[in-house]
Amino acid sequence: MGTGGSLLALRHEQFESLFLAAYRDVLAFAVRRLRERAAADDIVSETFLVAWRRFAEVPSDHEEARLWLYRVAHYCVLNAARAQRRRVALGEQLRHNASGRNAGVRVVVPDDRAESLARAFCTLSEADQNILLLAGWENLSPTQIATVLACSAGTASTRLSRARTHFDRAVARDNASGGEDR
Repeated sequence: MGTGGSLLALRHEQFESLFLAAYRDVLAFAVRRLRERAAADDIVSETFLVAWRRFAEVPSDHEEARLWLYRVAHYCVLNAARAQRRRVALGEQLRHNASGRNAGVRVVVPDDRAESLARAFCTLSEADQNILLLAGWENLSPTQIATVLACSAGTASTRLSRARTHFDRAVARDNASGGEDR
């Protein structure tokens, strides 16, 4: 085997190591955003396909590589969400049904407080939901969030603070209405 073959074998080995180390985290990241395993599997596949194609750009440090993969997955989720919105809009247009307020969103929760939180969360923008998920579910610091979102740590910290404020207000609105907006 020539030099080219050994370099490809080394790349394959390094990619396999990255995949084995980060697969579960990237899958969990996608599942929490999409809430459907099949859609999450698609995002994970797209994420690792990008990683393979752009392997020279993947950081060698495992933690930095995980954040890099989260960023790629984040963009894949955004692309999937845009495509889903286009499909939904087309379906609504075809049915001539323009009601659309959180249509079809159902969250199974164990108690009234959790249900209130879930309803409030669903009223937030995608950007607010995403940054709260990065902080709460992925347990990332503002600096790590900044890496995933490709912005400064200060910007990430400000966005997180605003998202938390928006969420608190949404919870207060839901509690004040008694959850009647279902």
